[in-house]
Order: sequence, then C-alpha cells, then structure tokens
Amino acid sequence: TLNEDSSLPGTLVANDVDGDTLTFSVVTGSDVSNGSLTLNSDGSFTYTPTADFFGADSFTYQVNDGNGGTANAIVNLTIQAVNDEPLVSPQTFNVDEDKTAGDAVGTVLASDKEGDTLTFSLTAGDTGLFQIDANTGAITVKGVTPLDFETTAQHSVTVTIDDNGSPTPESATAVITINVNDVLEGSAVSEVAGFGRAVLGSLELTGSKTQAKLNNAVTVASKVYFIGSVDNVDKDVSVVAYNNDGSLDTSFDGDGKKVFDFGGNEYGKAIAEIAGDLFLVFDRDYGAYTEACFLKIDATGAIVTSFADNGLRCTNEQKIIAINDAVYMEQPIIQGVSTLPSDNHPAIVAVGKIQDNGSDDTDTLIIRVDENGSFKDFTPLDGGDSEHIRRDVSAANLDDEATTLYNPHNVEIMLAGNVERGSESDIFAWILNPKNSDLNYDNFNTSQPLIIDVSGNNLDDKVHAIGGENFGGGGHTAHIAGSTINGGEQDAFIIELDSFAAYVPSFGTNGIAIYDVDGTPGTGTSEFTGYVYDYGNDDLYLTGNLFDGTNSQLFSTRIFKADGSVDSANYGVNGYQVIDYAGNNAYALSMSQGSGQEMWAAGYVESGSDTNMIISAFDSSGDAYNGNDFVNGKNTLAHSSAPSDDTVAQVIQIQVGAQSGKFLVTSTANDGVNSHIVLTRFTSAGLLDTSFDTDGHKQLKIGTSAEVKGVFELADGKFIVYGTVTEATVNNGFIARIEQNGILDSTFANSGIYTTAALGANNIHFNQVKADSLGNIIAVGNYDIGSKSALVLRLTAAGAIDTSFNSLGYVVGANTDDYSALEIDGSDNIYAGGNRNTGSQDMLLIKYLTTGAVDSTFNSNAGELVVDVAGGDNNVEFIGFDSSNNLYLVGNDLVTLSDDRIAVVKISSTGVLDNSFSSDGKASLSMAPITADSGMTSAAIDSNDNIVVVGFSDALGSRRHMIGRITPTGNLDNVFDFNGYARIDTCSNTAQLTSLILLNNSSFIVAGQCYVNGTEKKNIDVSHYQLN
Repeated sequence: TLNEDSSLPGTLVANDVDGDTLTFSVVTGSDVSNGSLTLNSDGSFTYTPTADFFGADSFTYQVNDGNGGTANAIVNLTIQAVNDEPLVSPQTFNVDEDKTAGDAVGTVLASDKEGDTLTFSLTAGDTGLFQIDANTGAITVKGVTPLDFETTAQHSVTVTIDDNGSPTPESATAVITINVNDVLEGSAVSEVAGFGRAVLGSLELTGSKTQAKLNNAVTVASKVYFIGSVDNVDKDVSVVAYNNDGSLDTSFDGDGKKVFDFGGNEYGKAIAEIAGDLFLVFDRDYGAYTEACFLKIDATGAIVTSFADNGLRCTNEQKIIAINDAVYMEQPIIQGVSTLPSDNHPAIVAVGKIQDNGSDDTDTLIIRVDENGSFKDFTPLDGGDSEHIRRDVSAANLDDEATTLYNPHNVEIMLAGNVERGSESDIFAWILNPKNSDLNYDNFNTSQPLIIDVSGNNLDDKVHAIGGENFGGGGHTAHIAGSTINGGEQDAFIIELDSFAAYVPSFGTNGIAIYDVDGTPGTGTSEFTGYVYDYGNDDLYLTGNLFDGTNSQLFSTRIFKADGSVDSANYGVNGYQVIDYAGNNAYALSMSQGSGQEMWAAGYVESGSDTNMIISAFDSSGDAYNGNDFVNGKNTLAHSSAPSDDTVAQVIQIQVGAQSGKFLVTSTANDGVNSHIVLTRFTSAGLLDTSFDTDGHKQLKIGTSAEVKGVFELADGKFIVYGTVTEATVNNGFIARIEQNGILDSTFANSGIYTTAALGANNIHFNQVKADSLGNIIAVGNYDIGSKSALVLRLTAAGAIDTSFNSLGYVVGANTDDYSALEIDGSDNIYAGGNRNTGSQDMLLIKYLTTGAVDSTFNSNAGELVVDVAGGDNNVEFIGFDSSNNLYLVGNDLVTLSDDRIAVVKISSTGVLDNSFSSDGKASLSMAPITADSGMTSAAIDSNDNIVVVGFSDALGSRRHMIGRITPTGNLDNVFDFNGYARIDTCSNTAQLTSLILLNNSSFIVAGQCYVNGTEKKNIDVSHYQLN
C-alpha cells in the first residue's frame, strides 16, 4: 500500500530447498498497468504510480533457481488517494488611482486537481487597501479612493487559497502585484501648513539677526573699549568705544562703533592694548573646527596692516578652539634671557580651551603672539608640534579650560580656570615665567597647576576673573573670583593667594571669602565675573550676576583688601549696587575700571528670544552712573543688522549623509553696497535648522561682493555653489565647493574657490554649472572682452582648468550668443542653451562633445539649433530630457506688443523639432489672465513627461508666485489647478518663484522672494505645495 504521487520500494522474498541462487523477473504480459516498475534480479523493486492515480494495480513475477526450476507469484498494490494543494501562480493587475470601495481590480485564477471547492483570502501585503471575494477570488478596492499614484505606484497582496479536500484540506499562496495607474485629476494647488513660509513667513536674511553680546573690555587712558559679536549676514566682531563720561568716542571710526567681518562666523572674545593700539582676539568658526585669531587696530579703528598678514593672525590647529581672555605682557625677546627691560618685547597672551575633532575632552590652551603678529614658542611646554601650550590640567583626560588670566609685574603669566574631577568641577591656578628657559615659576606650587576645591564638599566651583596686587621683590598677591556651592546655594567667592600658592589667612576665612549677595541664606544664586584691583585705595572692585528667583540682574561691589569684607557703609546699598533691566535677564561678563574708579561692565540682556549688547556703569561710590548714553547705570546697544534685499537662487533636497532629507537654499542678500551669499538650511519638516547655525542661516564669503546663481550636491555629499564675484568693476565667475556644514572645502581649487580671474576678461558670468559622470565640473555663461560672447568651461573634479577640453579648458562662442542653461547626457556630451541675438533674440542650443568640439552631427550636421518660438525675444532657462530621451528647452517668449509668455521647444535627441508637440515642436503659453505677463525661472520634468514650471504671473499690475504644468503634447494641463497654472497670493506685493523641487508628481518644494516694504525690500519664501 502506498500514497498517491509517491513511490514504493520493496524486496520480493522466495526460498529454495536446494540452496540454489534465485533470480527474479516480471512475467511477460503481467507488468503493472497504472505506473512504472523496476524489478532487479535480486528481488528488489521500486513502484511509482502514474501522477494523480489512486486505486489498484498488480504485477506477476517469476523466481528461477538456474537449474530449470521456476515459480510465479502475484503482487497486489493499493494506491491510496491524497488531496493535492490548489494550483495558483503570481498575477499582476492594473487599477486606476481614482477607484473607490467595491471597484474591481482583478480576479485571481486558481484550480484544484480534485475539483474541490476553493476559498480565497488576503493574508499579507497591503490588505488595508483591497478585499477579496472568498468564493470567486475577485479583488476589489477597499475604502473610499484609497489609492494615490503619486504616493505609491505599486502595491502587493498575498492571496491564500484553501480547498475542502480529504483526507486533509490543502492550501497554496500567490503574491499578486497591483499597479496603480496615474489619472489626470482636476486638482487644486494648496500650500502645506507648517512648512516653511506657512509657519515662518517670508524670511529676512540679515535684519532679523539680533543675538548680540559684549564679552570683554579694556581701559586705555580716558577711553573704554568693548568687544563682542553681532549678527549681520553672519556672526561678526563688534567693537564699541566710549569716553569715561559715558559718551561714544567718535574718534573711533567716526561714531564709536565698528564691525569686522572676515567672511565666517567670528566671535569677539577679548581685547587688550599695547602702546595705544588694540588687539582684538576672536574665535573663527570653520564648521568642523574653530581657530583663534588676533587682529591689530589703532585707536581710530583702522586695521594695522603691518601686523601679521594685513593685520590678522590666526592659528592653524584645525581643532576646536575657544578663547576666554587675553592680556598684555612684556616678554624677553629670547625665552630664558632674563635681563629686563633692555630685552622687553610686548606680547598678547590669550587663554581658553582646545579640543580634538571627535573628542569630548577639552584641555587648557595658552597662546602668545608678539606685537608684530608672530606666534611665540612656549618651549618646552608646547610639546614641539605647535607653538602653543596645551595642558591637560586634570591629568586624567577630563575637561579643563583656562577662563581668565593676569600678568604679575607684566612679565609672568598667571591663569585660572575650571577643571573636572570626577563628578565635580573645581578651579585651578597656574603661573608661567617666560624669563626662565623652562617657563617654570617654582615658587608657586613647584610650577604645577594648583587645584582647589573651594566648597570643600565636592560640589561645583567656577572661576571667571583673576587679578592681583604686585609688590617689591617680585612678589604678588592674586585674587581669584567666581562662584561655589555653599549651604545649598550658589554664592560668589574670592580666594587670595600669595606668590608661593599659600592662602592669605587674613582674607576671609583662611584665604577664602564667600558672599551671599542677596543676603538671604539658601535663596538666590550669585557669581563674580569681573575683577580689578585698585592700587589707589587698596580695594577690590568686582561685578557679577545675581539671580533672585525671578530674573538675573547684574551687580557691582567693593571689597576691602585687608580682610575681604564688603564695604557696606560706603558703597552702593549695603555694599552692593544691583541693576535691573526692566525684569529681563541681564548678565555682566567682564569689567574694566576707569581712571576715576568707575566700573564698566560688558554683557548682554535678553529680550524674548533676542539678546542685545549692554554696558552697565557704576561710579566710585557704587551708584548707578548717569550721564550721556547712560541712564541709571544702563546703556543698551540694540543691534540689528540692516535689512537686505534678498533673492533666492536655488533650493535642493540633500540626498547624502547625516543631513539627508533636509533642504538647502542659496540666496543673495544685497545690503545696498555689496551682495553676500547666504546659505539657509531647513529641516525635512520645513523649519529652520538651528544645527546648521543658530538661526539656520550662514554666510558663504566669496570676495567683496558676490551673487549666487545655484547649488547642487555631489555624490560624496559635498556641494558646488556657483555664481559671480565682483571686485571693484570686474566680474568673474566662481565655483566653490563646500562641506555639508557650509564651510569651504580647502582641498578644492584655491582654498575652496575657483574664479575665472586668470582668463583675463573684463566680465565673466556663470549662469549654470553641473557635474558630469567623471566628476568634472562644467559651467556655462558669458565672456566679455569688449563684447559679450557665450562661454562653456570645464574644471577637473579637483577644481583646476581641464586643458583636455578644447586645450584651453574653455570655449568662447560667438559674440551674438549667451548661455544661460546646461544639460549633460549619459555620454557626458554638453548641451548649452541660451539665446542668439542678431537683431531679434531667439532660443539657442549647441551640443559639445567631451573634447570641447561642437557635435557637427547634431541637427542635421548643423551642430546647433536656433528657434524663434512665436516672434518675440526668446531665451532658454531650462534644458531637460524626458523618459524617451527627447529634449525640452523651456524659457520665455517676450512679446513687445502683447503679453509675455512661457516658451517651450521639444526636439529629438538628434536635434530635430518634434512636430507631435504643439504641431510644430514649439509652444508659447500664457500663465496669467488675459493680456497680462507671465514668466518662468525654473522647471522640472515629472514621471509622466509633464513639464512643471515656476515663476511669476501678473494681473492688474500685481505680480504673484506662479506654478504651472504643461503636457507632453504642448498644451496647458487643465487638470492642474483647473486651468494649467496656479497664481498664488501668499505675498500681497510683488513676488516671484525662482526654484523648484519635484518631490513627486503632485508635491512640490518651491523657493522665491516676496517684496515686503521699502525697508526690508525682498525677503525669501520657501513653501511646500500639494495637488489636492
């Protein structure tokens, strides 16, 4: 007995009394009739029934002993019926996207060998969108119009088919593919709420920046100079100069204020003086790393160009550096030569922190630069790989940084800072002596940093200021000021140390004095942030911050040197003067003392999400100073950069790396004098990306004045930004390569920027730039040496002129031509489009081979195509291939006596007009009400070969944003917002879109500008529009 569709192996048995060898064979004419049998001579056999057969079968065999004896026997076989699984195979159906509940998709075909009844069910895949009839296998749509081609063009479901056979029911599965057909719908264009303009409004690129603060101050005779940072197109160094009567020093740059912009984010941190000149110390943020820079200016604010490199010296550590303080000191010309003053050499010493890229450990940094701009070695403490000292004060790879310093006797360096120890933060003090060849100052803690736990209870201590008193014999007393945790609250403290690192016991309690500034134990927090020792009356003057539970206020105090007590009888109110900035949080970050014992505190005040620079002034009695610009001790310098006239060049969606899915916008901000390139990054949700910069905007500094024309992403995630840079009256094309953080890639061309200056033309403009499959960079535009001609140029991937292209690396076209658009095909051939002007202006397309030669086979051996679309002046703004490798030229048709229109030309890949498009390969289409002008600036081709354009649409003297769609046959797509274009009224004044991204066939990211008013002029708009 065996089952259907299986095989039976077996062995026949026989005996012989004589012991002869027996052989087995099938008796002729008695073989099986419903299968196949293999019988071996030893009696072994295999029987396999015919497929799907069940029932009875048999065969007769004979045994032979080889000596004439034989015997026959019959074998009866029973084949039992077995239920087979249903038969089904994968199938594909197509359904229109507008189908709704119950509409047919297709019927799953299945069968059963036994003729059993079949039952159908959906067991996997997109079962929420479809349903199946259990009896017939008919699949229908589930839900109200749940399908959308633009969202998902293909779905799949798994169908399980069960039979009712016996003895055991069986089942089978098949994957059914369902393709969704795109249906042209009459859809309205609407802006997506919560994205870009819909939530942020139109963006002013410069005037909205108000994160200003003052960080440091220095007194020079009767003047006080303050340094900090303000926002313009980016962060810039700001210096403010005041006379000691509270009036602006107009001898400083004419109005007492000056901003220094070096093209990146620069943060003014410290200021010092040598012989009447000022040294500005600032951090310069390159994105991946930060350097420290020193700028020398005179008392009028003019840069002293004889210092370093035209007045500027920056470190080149390519690490994360932050400066906290700087002072003047005298130093030997040669370290270790102790004779003074004959070998005096003025220098600036700055301290802060340094951190390796990718590391979370910060170390103390000390930098010394002389009055001529040369960095001075700190041998042997610099370790030999840098001129600067880097010291792990913790000695355990924990965080530490120097926050403040002073110069005992003007020849030593005493610094203080914070050091992490386990879970707490303590303070340290350290003295260096450049007069010694090893820099050691052995008297002070054997030349090692002295670490102090001020609180004594393993809680956090912070130091912000240091100063001291010098006396004969080279000795000094240092005062270190900051904050500590005391009795459950943060209180201000001062430590007094002598030159041997010993606490002065008469000061405070054994050298440490702690101050509860608000006078109520257990409440409020306070800290000292500024300190000056006054030799005139042997007192300590300090400023700091007090938080009373409601807001932060700044204060000043005077403390007696003798014992560390507050002068409660003669200074301020009970020894303190508190200044409240109308309930807003205000902070003093440092202070300087004037010649009349008045104090000037630099800092900032919060105003909503903004910060403004403040200077707070106190007279010698601790009263809030009144005079000139100061009222009740307060002077707020509300800085907001002047609004710019802003224009978008391009928006792209980032495809590679950690920022994938976000959007990058390149714009030009014109301040009325120069143009600046601004990069703005949006999150994928359309909000300003504050991880790119504090407000999402970052300047890309290209020369004095530059206009950006576009941006695109390379395969490695870097970006190419291009346009025109202007110096004096000469314009040059530029191509820059930047990292994802918006910083120039210095490995490209010359420090990240290629310009056409070496070509020797009066004016060169790049209008569009793209990369070919080898990474070469191709630019098109125009070239002017007295008359303007078309230009196509190729750089290598490294940013050098590619002389394998026409031997020069560029081709200058006819002086009748101008290129404004570019496309590159799969063979890296170049299509340059623009216009030819021979009295009238027509569309122009020229095809170049990779060698730089014109392809003479293009357009019936002409190598070029010139098209007059509809009698007006035409120009190509976009070139693109459709899915059949046809070329579209899209631009504008400017008609003098009629309305301006969008012009489209369709040609074959060989350059021949396609007469299936608008009957002659040319179309001139209006996207504005009758007699009004319309124009396009950017275009894209969707997956249905429709052409989507953006630009402007006029009506009754008003210009609005416009999005339109043109069919592959050359007509307005009337199902697109019902008339082929959408005229968008989100801007009530003149508006225009200039860039477009197709997310899919019904979802668009657009960017452009909106004229706001005569002050702000144009601001930028970035929006997400959807067809609904």
